[in-house]
Amino acid sequence: MDYSNLLILGSWLIASIAAIEGFLAYLQGRRKNSKETLANFLIYFVRRFFLSFIQKSLQLSALSFFFYLTPFRVSNNFISFICLLFFVDFLYFWKHYSEHKTRLLWSLHNVHHSSSEYNLSTAIRLPWFGAIFMWIFYLPAVLLGFDPLLTLACSQIVLLYQFWIHSEDIPKLGFFEKYFNTPSHHRVHHASNNNYLDKNFGGILIIWDKLFGTFAQEEETVKYGLTTPIKSSNPFRIIFDEPIKLIKDMIASQSLKEAIRICYKSPGYRPKTRKEI
Repeated sequence: MDYSNLLILGSWLIASIAAIEGFLAYLQGRRKNSKETLANFLIYFVRRFFLSFIQKSLQLSALSFFFYLTPFRVSNNFISFICLLFFVDFLYFWKHYSEHKTRLLWSLHNVHHSSSEYNLSTAIRLPWFGAIFMWIFYLPAVLLGFDPLLTLACSQIVLLYQFWIHSEDIPKLGFFEKYFNTPSHHRVHHASNNNYLDKNFGGILIIWDKLFGTFAQEEETVKYGLTTPIKSSNPFRIIFDEPIKLIKDMIASQSLKEAIRICYKSPGYRPKTRKEI
């Protein structure tokens, strides 16, 4: 099975559905800020046309290197695929958690949270350079002997699942809410409300958040976006605003140790002493 072709087809299908949803919302007057949605598509197309192949090649090469070092091998069949998907979803939870808890990773991931609008196109508002670090989180699967290409395919399935949950129009889904990530759960994740910050990191399953204490029900009205908005629909400003702030803080540090600490500390961390720049 050619997983790469299936995933490419899926990504184009997602972009098309998001475009249709945005157009219909615009006709119905439900889109408050069409510039945000346009920015989502511009960010997506740059990522798809200019960066996707390079990033996928980087991830596959890195994972393949470690795959050939490990003595373990897991045969590819339906049962192993289901087990791998379940394991990758677990690894995705920790990847996503780390993206919110470390300044370096947040400087990339914040792109996805920077829109004050919440619709299907928000799902494709993704950072351009995330693959530089993201393969590391899926390394445990490869070290256990799972095929690197299938591991990456599962990571993409976890992302593709989350497309439909970027919706304000789908209500709570009853029993399904207990185990799976849903629009209601993910609306909480995209909120800038104090009670909702750093909640609901799950990909396909929400059980990880319930197990590790990061779950929150949707109760109060959600306010979308960052706690400190970027206030721009320029794709380059959206992509580079936080990395530039991080670099400036690192330069302003009084030592290399402090500069490194800024990268792995939480996004809200500020050094006690800084030199002026």
